[in-house]
Amino acid sequence: MGFNKRKWWPIGDNKSISIETAGWKSTPHIIFEIEPEERKVMFSIAFGFAIYISINGFIPRSWFPTMSYTKGGTRYPEERSLSIKIHGGAFWWNFWVSEQWSSYCANKTWRMGSFHYMDKIKGKHDYQRKETDRRQFILPFLEGIYNVEVINWARTDKYAHWPTSRMTTWEVRAGYYDEETGEWKDKPIPVEGKGENSYDCDEDATWSISFPGPPYKKDVNTPYLAALYFWHSMMRSREQRGSERWLPEKFKDRKIEVIK
Repeated sequence: MGFNKRKWWPIGDNKSISIETAGWKSTPHIIFEIEPEERKVMFSIAFGFAIYISINGFIPRSWFPTMSYTKGGTRYPEERSLSIKIHGGAFWWNFWVSEQWSSYCANKTWRMGSFHYMDKIKGKHDYQRKETDRRQFILPFLEGIYNVEVINWARTDKYAHWPTSRMTTWEVRAGYYDEETGEWKDKPIPVEGKGENSYDCDEDATWSISFPGPPYKKDVNTPYLAALYFWHSMMRSREQRGSERWLPEKFKDRKIEVIK
């Protein structure tokens, strides 16, 4: 992103104004958004350099649009936005349509959608991958050790009107092979929940992750380094969501099952 700066001014009870800047690789967009839970109004514009202006707590919730999840049922305030964005090889738009409302097939509308222009330019896509390596590693965490399996894939993407691309991808999954049946058994590694919503405040877990290798991540070029990448990702998530010495609740009660 290049840099990110934010200035926040609290004004009275639960009211504030904030300005945030980001660049130089910000996704091109123009956004006007309202969010009723925090009574937030936000405007943002980005063409390489982005600026976000937010006004929180000034507008009464009764002024926000509402939505009912059942016919004739209670109506609840909902988010709305006017936006035009360009990212992921596509052009995206939303002209004052609720994402929750439009998620129902019957409510699809031209006022919210996308046009994938890069798919049209590249033409028909053919994707293939071939397994080239598979190894297991033991990763240490504060509460004990976990077994993971690293799978290396050679990926090839072919297009009708675009050059063929080749890359290495890694899949790292936590678990083990059952000694009797030989079947893979998932054993997810605990991590603190994100805490962004009421449903993800509790403890979470990671089963597996997939990520690119060379040429995108040139430094992750062996199964051992892929396993370390997974371990570092888990430790970083634990530190960001909890602390650098975060421990699972089950471990505190000596109930966690750890692969030895």
